[in-house]
Amino acid sequence: MRLEQLQAFLSVAETGSFQKAAINCNVTQSTISRQIQGLETELGLPLFHRSNQAKLTVGGERFWPYARKICQAWENAQQELASLLAGQQPELCVAAIHSLCASYLPQYYKSFAMLILMYNCG
Repeated sequence: MRLEQLQAFLSVAETGSFQKAAINCNVTQSTISRQIQGLETELGLPLFHRSNQAKLTVGGERFWPYARKICQAWENAQQELASLLAGQQPELCVAAIHSLCASYLPQYYKSFAMLILMYNCG
């Protein structure tokens, strides 16, 4: 199962159309059809009733919340990693040898904490 297949599935489910889903995903309708067919083959059941409008089958309805959660988890992971890359990590890890730094580091921790407070409040 690939993320593109899940995104195609969600787009078809939301729009009710393979053509509209293709426009939303910036691909051709045949690409959307192949992605859905691959997903259906992997899952072993049809996800849509294909007529004038694509409607979810019972299997498609049951699969929809899982597909949405997977895509949402992917988006959350991307956002979290982007903020990490931008230097917005929530903690600072300092490695030091205790016997050498026990008397030096506490004063620097206090200074660092004050800088963080000033930065966040400023």
